[in-house]
Amino acid sequence: MTSKDDGKVSPVVIAVLGVLSGVGPFSLDAYLPAFPAIAADFGVTASAVQLTLTACLVGLALGQLVIGPWADRVGRRLPLLLGTLGYLVTSLACAASSSIEVFTLLRFTQGFCGAAGLVIARAVVRDVASGRIAVRIYSQLAFVSGIAPIVAPLLGAAALTMVSWRGVFVGLAVLGALLAGSTWLLLKETHPIESRVTGPFRSSFLVFGVLLRIRAFAGYVLVGGLAAAILFGYISGSSFVVQEIYGGTPGEFALIFAINGIGLALAGQVNARIAPRVGAPFMLRVGLLVQVVATAGLALFVFLGGRGSLWAVAVLLFLAIAPLGMVMPNAVAVSMGQARGHAGTASALLGVTTFLFGAAVTPLSGLGQPAVAMVLTMLGAVAGALVVVFILRRKVTLEDG
Repeated sequence: MTSKDDGKVSPVVIAVLGVLSGVGPFSLDAYLPAFPAIAADFGVTASAVQLTLTACLVGLALGQLVIGPWADRVGRRLPLLLGTLGYLVTSLACAASSSIEVFTLLRFTQGFCGAAGLVIARAVVRDVASGRIAVRIYSQLAFVSGIAPIVAPLLGAAALTMVSWRGVFVGLAVLGALLAGSTWLLLKETHPIESRVTGPFRSSFLVFGVLLRIRAFAGYVLVGGLAAAILFGYISGSSFVVQEIYGGTPGEFALIFAINGIGLALAGQVNARIAPRVGAPFMLRVGLLVQVVATAGLALFVFLGGRGSLWAVAVLLFLAIAPLGMVMPNAVAVSMGQARGHAGTASALLGVTTFLFGAAVTPLSGLGQPAVAMVLTMLGAVAGALVVVFILRRKVTLEDG
């Protein structure tokens, strides 16, 4: 595909890696509009259907923990091919499910297989690029990952006007087939045999401890997790802020949510152009500084009991969320720069940390007043991330980030 020496990666390959990195968010969100139809079809409660979402999330997390170290041992192509083919088969099986129990198990398996795209896309970038080139590519991948959660429910809702909920999973199977074919035709092996991990497979998991003892790596993985906490806190509580405190309509909330998602994706593209010139650590600090000011403003508005206008709050929400397009890819780029030959395992730790922080934050929206929980979560997470970044600022070279 390329070598780390020339730093050139085909736009087509970047597009394939971007879609692979977006498979997880897409799989989580594409069937959300079909929840009532699935509950009616299986004759179960809404909570039983929601459990299928949790199963997919757990599969995505555990899949990264297994597939990342495996990819460091056998290379990138084999796990990715098996993962995409497994995603294809399990998507078709989901469409043919006869009970909610079978469907839930298959959703876990679908998530596990889909994790291959998430974890290996980041590892491939680390294999073929470093420093400023890697920052640019990670930002481009973040564009796709940022758009996926926005586009997925819209496409799912559009599909439901023509097919049943089972047709949504047939569509996901088609996506799996396209990714398997693209992997086979376009992605060459990027992890040479001489660089692969050897010894018993269980020893691969010892690398987790080795990596976490690297202060810069562990610190920027933590920053990535805190960035996920900001995002999931916003997702969990923003509807309460917009609709209950400021009286916005569901349509106005949907518009604000979409604009913020587009802003996040576009910020990633701006980052792709600027970060290679000024460095990932600098852009990371800029993004976090903007976020801390915006979230402090949000907290003030919420604690004042809803003073100010809805659109002033919308601007603050935009300034709190859009900079994640700079924060997340730069945290990935700098942490992966410390991986030292274990890109698959490092990518797994990044991915799992993101899911763990997201899973931990989401229930907080049900504690007390959701709007207060949201602003406190977001402000605490961004302040914590900023502190970590400034502590580590002298530990990372520009080449690393």
